[in-house]
Amino acid sequence: MTDDDLNDLENELRRLRPRAVSPRLLASLTADLDAAAPVTPFRPAEAGVMPIGDWIRWALPIAAAFVFGVLAARFPHGVDNDRHPGANAGEVVSVDDAPAYKPVSAEKVVYGARDEGVVILDDGTTARRLSNHYVDTITWRNPRTNASMRWSVPREEIRVIPISAY
Repeated sequence: MTDDDLNDLENELRRLRPRAVSPRLLASLTADLDAAAPVTPFRPAEAGVMPIGDWIRWALPIAAAFVFGVLAARFPHGVDNDRHPGANAGEVVSVDDAPAYKPVSAEKVVYGARDEGVVILDDGTTARRLSNHYVDTITWRNPRTNASMRWSVPREEIRVIPISAY
């Protein structure tokens, strides 16, 4: 397409005009709108009267604050640890109560290694800085229920190896 073709197309598009609405379509829309339920216009609230939406908007946060205040007064130091077995440090929990998950496999996957070059340490010696990126994955299994869970943790290991001049 050349520039002349594009100019001709633009000129044709400028000459186009939308068609007038047919009287049949206009009559159909008018009849449908007249048959629809009348809409009451918006009226501002009368002086001193708060609409129900405003009551809800203010009542919910106030009720939440009230419940929080009651709970804070009831449990000033948090939850009572004497009622929950195993919540205290060093407390022995029955074997039947605790899930019997045991580690069954561990993997270390290297997904990136980078030599960051020679660096100068605070004491003035030179060293090479190496950075390795790992994902450690440990699989735990409960032999009674055969349920398992997998725990993956990304980590970065940075090693600084001193360079000695000989």
